Amino acid sequence: MSIKNKLFFGNIIPVFCLGVGILVFINIIFEKTLLRELTEKGVAIVHNLSVQSPNLILTDDIMSLHRLIDDVKEETHDITYIFIADKKGRPFIHTFAEGFPADLLGINPIKEEKDYSIQLIEAEGEIIQDIAVPILKGKLGSIHVGMNERSIKEKVAYTVNVLLAFLLIALILGLIITYLIEIRLIQPIFEIASMARAVGNGDLEKHVEIKTKDEIGELAASFNQMTVNLKKAMDELEVEKKSLEQKVHERTQELEKANVELKTRAEELEAVNKELDSFTYSASHDLKEPLRGIESFSNFLLEDYADKLDETGKDYLKRVSVAAVRMKFLIDDLLSLSKISRIKNPHTSVDSNKLVKEVLKQLKPIIEEKNVRVKVDEDLPFIYCDEVKIRQVFYNLISNAIKYNDKKQPELEIGIEKMIVDGISQTVFFVRDNGIGIEEKHFEEIFGIFKRLHPRGEHGEGTGVGLAIVKRVIADHGGKVWVQSTYGEGSTFYFSLR
Repeated sequence: MSIKNKLFFGNIIPVFCLGVGILVFINIIFEKTLLRELTEKGVAIVHNLSVQSPNLILTDDIMSLHRLIDDVKEETHDITYIFIADKKGRPFIHTFAEGFPADLLGINPIKEEKDYSIQLIEAEGEIIQDIAVPILKGKLGSIHVGMNERSIKEKVAYTVNVLLAFLLIALILGLIITYLIEIRLIQPIFEIASMARAVGNGDLEKHVEIKTKDEIGELAASFNQMTVNLKKAMDELEVEKKSLEQKVHERTQELEKANVELKTRAEELEAVNKELDSFTYSASHDLKEPLRGIESFSNFLLEDYADKLDETGKDYLKRVSVAAVRMKFLIDDLLSLSKISRIKNPHTSVDSNKLVKEVLKQLKPIIEEKNVRVKVDEDLPFIYCDEVKIRQVFYNLISNAIKYNDKKQPELEIGIEKMIVDGISQTVFFVRDNGIGIEEKHFEEIFGIFKRLHPRGEHGEGTGVGLAIVKRVIADHGGKVWVQSTYGEGSTFYFSLR
């Protein structure tokens, strides 16, 4: 809707609605108030007559009764008639000049228990309130006064006509004011809007020809200044655009050259990685081959020449065999660690609850051997990850929790918590135990390669690579891994995934 229409309807409709509201008020509330006042006035008149008339009726002073009711009727122009009826409702005195109307006989009979009675009747096309009051509790009959509503209708009609005149004047004034505002305000705004559309379409040569001294004139001057500044800015922008296009062209050529070099480097790196994989496999195979020989010959010597060796010799051979086995495990762990970042398995949706239960099944022998009490959160979520590597993470953390536990009743819990990680609320996995715990000064270094906090032979024969593998896998998934622990009471390892 345009401003012109808004202004028109904003001025005319409120005035019209206000007028209609007032008219409704007068027709309903005002008229009801006047009718109530008329009724109260009639009741007061009838009660007054019921007090003055008994003595006149008892003395049969008909003349005085006539004067009484005639005087009351003349004093109050709202009264149409007054009559007094006996106990049987038969009128014996009234103000009708041409005789008592037959259609009023027996109207508005009053019950003895009521002080007065009101009945609406229609006479000669007018509505009349017949108000009846008993005389001496009905012993001498009743007095009836007919209150005419004509004056009320006239007052209401007069008031409505006056208000309609005021409403018409207000509407005319509203139209005149709207027209004047349109000439002084709306037309200049339309002109400015027209110029704004032209400027929006790229015509920056347009100017608004409004030179009034009011706010509209200031708006027009500001608009003209804006178009001048905008044209200047557009010219500068065009120059800057050409310069930027030149820079983009040069940078594109540099990027194309860099992409060629990067592609070459990527191909070279891929070739090097393949050679490294081949070398790693060959090296691990070549290293493990003599270790197997050392282990085998050590065992042969212990079995075949045990009777020729003293205890010291046997101890040396056992140490050689154990060292060879440990060296073989160390080579395998190093090989696994080297493949973590280089080998990329596809990420899929994985049920972590099912994955944890499979890892626990894999570790079932040691769990039963140590009588570990295991608790797994049933609400472990589905996660999008490299299933093979995350399986290794759970395996390493759970096996460590079992291995490094000196309690008579080892306890293990795997679950999730809501935590703030790097300023973001995330679902974090945890593996909690009641084991030997870790001193705070070692919280960071335990994730380093070959880092063991205990002498070899104590709490198993680990290589010190397990937590390094965990940290590398979690980092490849964009997450973090950390530990909270109390020395001697247990540890909780947390990790997040993205």
